[in-house]
Amino acid sequence: MKRVLVFMMVSLLTVSMLSGCGKKKKEISIGDKEPTIESIRNLCELATLKCKFNNVAKAKKTDGSGINSLLKENREFWVDYVGVVEISYNLNDVKMEIEKNNVKITLPECQINTSIDPKSWTDDSYVSDKDNGFKKNRIKTEDVKKAIDAAQENMDKEVRNNETLINSARKRAKDIIESYIEQMNKISGKNYEVTFLELKPDKEESK
Repeated sequence: MKRVLVFMMVSLLTVSMLSGCGKKKKEISIGDKEPTIESIRNLCELATLKCKFNNVAKAKKTDGSGINSLLKENREFWVDYVGVVEISYNLNDVKMEIEKNNVKITLPECQINTSIDPKSWTDDSYVSDKDNGFKKNRIKTEDVKKAIDAAQENMDKEVRNNETLINSARKRAKDIIESYIEQMNKISGKNYEVTFLELKPDKEESK
């Protein structure tokens, strides 16, 4: 007998989640006389944005069909779990060009990866309505996993459409690079200026 699972994801992702974001800890040496592509790529790696958020997967398990459905009833259940969002750059696509005192940095589009914190839930961590007497329709481990996977898929789409979050990650990368160039100017006595370019041709963005 085939059972049908209908999923609905309730998202708790808001701009406030940025307060829970972190960045990688990594030391960047300013010992070169001019910016290097290795340093710029290390800075982009440092700018990786990683956030955790609380999410709720809500699902309905139907009673199925046929004679066996007479002994079952529709069940609804909810699962709280923690999702992880990581926004980073493909370091090989980060480019740098120096023309006199102008440092041109080409940043590719952000890479977005979403995952689930496996420690945030267990097979029996769901909340559900009660099984009604003789009509049992037990919620199984695979039901819980499918509910979470469906919620996570919707969350992934939502994150990719969240311009506030993506722009925040991009601004972080630019701020870190500009701070690095400013420190280099103080140490070397030079006057480098930074221009940020997009990976897409004929599209330039200057701060």
